[in-house]
Amino acid sequence: DIAYGNGERVDERGTPIGPYRARPIARVADIVIHPASFVLQPALMFRRKLFLDVGGVDESLHYTMDYELWIRLFAAARKTRYVPGVIACARYHTDAKSIAAMGKQIREALDVKRAAAARLALGPIDVARTYAGVASMAAYWLAVRWGLKRAA
Repeated sequence: DIAYGNGERVDERGTPIGPYRARPIARVADIVIHPASFVLQPALMFRRKLFLDVGGVDESLHYTMDYELWIRLFAAARKTRYVPGVIACARYHTDAKSIAAMGKQIREALDVKRAAAARLALGPIDVARTYAGVASMAAYWLAVRWGLKRAA
C-alpha cells in the first residue's frame, strides 16, 4: 500500500545540499515519536484506494497535512515497504513554507502529534519522547532564527 525511500535535498539551482535518509517504520507510533519527518515528502508513494479509504488530506491543516496523512495511511496500510536508495529530490529555499514559517509548522506539528498520540494510546514513555522531539524541533528553529544554524 505504501512505498518510500531516501531523498536528496537540493538548493534553488538544483545543486545537492545533502541526503535525506528515510527511516524504516516498524509501527505507526514511530512516526509520531520521532521529532522530524521519517521521510522526505516526495519520496513517499501510496495507493489511491488507501488515500480514499482514510479520507484524503485534512484541509484544515496548512503546514503538516502530509505528515498527518501519513499517520493515518500507515495505520490503515496492509503492507508498507522501505526502498533503500534515493527516489526523489526536494528543493530547499528561503521561501519554502517549511522554512519561512518553521515556527508555525512546529506548533501545528505539536497539535497533530498530540492528537495522534491520544488516538494511538501511546504510553507515558512514548508521549515523553514525542514532547522531547518537539522541543528539539523548537530549539532548531530558534537556532535558525538567531542565525546560529542554516535551515536545511
